[in-house]
Amino acid sequence: MRTRTSVCILGAGFAALAAARRLRELLPRATIRMVAPTRRFVYRPSLIWIPVGLRTGEQLEVPLEPFLARFGISFTPAEVTGIEARGRLVATSRGMIRNDALLIATGADPVAGPADSNPVHGICGGVAAAERTRAALFNLRKGTIAIGCGVHRDHPGATRCHPMLELAFGIDTSLRRRRVRSRYSLLFFATVLEPFKRFGIAAERKLMAELARRNIEFHGEAPEPYTSGPEMRSLGADLVVFNPGLAGAAWLASSGLPLSAGGFVLADDYCAVPGHDGVFVAGDAGSFPGPAWAPKLAHNARLQARVAAASLHAFIEGQSPTARLHQRLACVIDTVDGGIGVYRDDAHAAATPHGAPLHWAKRAIEKRFLADLELG
Repeated sequence: MRTRTSVCILGAGFAALAAARRLRELLPRATIRMVAPTRRFVYRPSLIWIPVGLRTGEQLEVPLEPFLARFGISFTPAEVTGIEARGRLVATSRGMIRNDALLIATGADPVAGPADSNPVHGICGGVAAAERTRAALFNLRKGTIAIGCGVHRDHPGATRCHPMLELAFGIDTSLRRRRVRSRYSLLFFATVLEPFKRFGIAAERKLMAELARRNIEFHGEAPEPYTSGPEMRSLGADLVVFNPGLAGAAWLASSGLPLSAGGFVLADDYCAVPGHDGVFVAGDAGSFPGPAWAPKLAHNARLQARVAAASLHAFIEGQSPTARLHQRLACVIDTVDGGIGVYRDDAHAAATPHGAPLHWAKRAIEKRFLADLELG
């Protein structure tokens, strides 16, 4: 290994934390620096439970100090504004940071709507957004609630449809438990015709059947709820909860890195950025080779991070990378009173029956992850 090797990780989400852990194992003597706006981690998969009262923001936000101390990670609280010298310099709101190798894990931004967009609620914007949605839901005494998701037109895989589906199921369960379900009509909409097709045929059928069983109306290729007028009236909703598609972070546009049509950093099978030695990407910030159904999920972000870390280590050691990325989809579609397990890879696609243990399994994963992070 080079003497005084300096590694810079941009971001503090699932991909960044997984990469930092693995890099410390592979490079015990290296200086590893993480750059992100705040030293707090948000467990985003559980944001779906804030609007229905199952979680609070305080339960899902964890300080990163124990993690940073345990793995000997330096931290710079700053916004990334650009990259120079083909990745060897990172421009931030607190000045330039030099590195010998760079791993980008800054996540993605929501697709922006017009300036005169309607006020709609969401959850993937973070704790504050989820808490506003909770307040709006509990303040609505009756009426129609529309829950939906959008996509990036130039990057169909850049979507947050599955947590919005989980939210629709969770709202239904919550209303039934409160014995007020009859006061509300629920509908789920997507700006694409077949939003669940990426999960595979078996899962798609189960999810559509679950919507029907719960009397949640489905609308495919619905208009994005940004513009006032007939588009909004066509939903007939008293409350709209919507998450737009995802786009690459704004700062990437002037980075000089190769980007996809959606603004995500292009990567090869080793999570390396072509034409930029020593620059790697993991998580929602990247556009990776593989099937169109490949999702942007926390589980996949961690898989990509481990491959990116292995490739970065090989670069530092002057070797060719050997760890390759194999895309897969594995998740639980939660309903609060249960869940549906979904799995897909290049050879298989499967879905489990709806069952209560899957909800508790999802809670157990959350508890274990946050406890480990709090302990460092």
